[in-house]
Amino acid sequence: MCSLLKDKEIEKIYFYYTTCPKCAKLYGKNYTVIFAKILEK
Repeated sequence: MCSLLKDKEIEKIYFYYTTCPKCAKLYGKNYTVIFAKILEK
């Protein structure tokens, strides 16, 4: 695990796709973006 996250806890994780399913099929890829709310201990 990344040393930046040492002694920290994840409170919430959010995922979303960068394009709609129709566009992803056209482009051939659909990337996922992940955000996390981090709590310090």
